[in-house]
Amino acid sequence: MRPNNPSRKGPVEPPPSDTPSSLFYPYRYTPTPTLARWPTALPTCWKFTVTHYRKPEHTHEAFMNWITQEHLPGAIPIFKKHGILEYSLFETPAPVNSFLKEEMSKSRTGWDYADFDCSIEYILPSVEAIKAAQSDPNWPATLKDEDK
Repeated sequence: MRPNNPSRKGPVEPPPSDTPSSLFYPYRYTPTPTLARWPTALPTCWKFTVTHYRKPEHTHEAFMNWITQEHLPGAIPIFKKHGILEYSLFETPAPVNSFLKEEMSKSRTGWDYADFDCSIEYILPSVEAIKAAQSDPNWPATLKDEDK
């Protein structure tokens, strides 16, 4: 049994025992006078996260400039066309990564730390949406100059 939220009526039950552990079922609380239950249907949307590493010959600043000034202006219309619900870019500059890695490794000695330059998070209505976006005839143009 999960702990009660004071604003919630009744306890929250764990997912059914036949729930496959490989699937992510988002929990959405709807206030009702009955007990809240874990959903038994597949989620209505998917979160897909990509981490990007620049090539060593490029600076972090040049890479982030390419992604924000060249890639995104062409990619966002394609995302909209194929129903991608949300797109978020998170920059992780080297000084921040180094500092956090050093600090976290003091208490988490067995952890590995990724030193990616940015991560991109997509919220998708279906897995097919990202496949459709990357199969779009205009997608290759958004990747031009990626290797420069």
